[in-house]
Amino acid sequence: MTLSTAVLQFKALIENAILLGGTEAKNNLIRSSRPINLIHEAVKTKLIGAGINPIQVRPAINQTTGELEVWGFLKKKKQDVAVVPKANVIAPMPQQVVLGKRDPLGSNFTERVLSVNVRSQLSSAAKNFDTLYERTFAEAVNFHERCPMMVLGEVYMIAIREYDSNAANRRQIAFRPLNNKIQAHVEKYINYFEMLNNRTSTSSDSHKYERVALLLVDFSVVDPKIYDTDADLKADGFLSAGSSASISNLTFNSLVPNLLSAYHARFGTNP
Repeated sequence: MTLSTAVLQFKALIENAILLGGTEAKNNLIRSSRPINLIHEAVKTKLIGAGINPIQVRPAINQTTGELEVWGFLKKKKQDVAVVPKANVIAPMPQQVVLGKRDPLGSNFTERVLSVNVRSQLSSAAKNFDTLYERTFAEAVNFHERCPMMVLGEVYMIAIREYDSNAANRRQIAFRPLNNKIQAHVEKYINYFEMLNNRTSTSSDSHKYERVALLLVDFSVVDPKIYDTDADLKADGFLSAGSSASISNLTFNSLVPNLLSAYHARFGTNP
């Protein structure tokens, strides 16, 4: 599944839910994870297209169960998309971890896992930014503190135009007007996620990801527009003409090639 297909189907799911059941149905759909799982599939497709053996991908293509659960420094977490190392490279070796709990994989195996987690935000670009950003920041720290060579990716999708909740309550599709702060919000997201991007050292910067993809998507048009150039953002008024912020290192198309490049540099092979 391509990213463009994924966001188109994402839009269809959200809007059909609004038309059928209003805000409650939309919120229930989001809680079900059906929309965001489409983005998971786009990530898997990119990995397999880049040469990863499908049998190494967890969950399997077109599956939503079977996530790989891995332990970090403080806690364990199911990974949205993970590539496990080949069976002949390294085997799981159980270890005791925090508070005497048992990790069935062990740190050596976990360090060879390539992981990509996916988040989305359909509400206001300014809403809950600090909480969501801190959660993203903390996840990288959790894994890199235990497994400093682990290659981590993050996909963060933002609806650049917010669905109008009042219209949704009436089972209608509409989008909230853009306020005069949208350029500042977009610039903030780009700059802050760039601060978490492109980790190259295995001895520092545990808060960074090896690669981040920031998806700024306009769902208000028939075919959702994914912004992956500064020129498009500026042309459509989402980024000020004089801004130095750049999304060029945060694009979805560069995510998988850069993750695989980092993995190869650290381990001398692909997963």
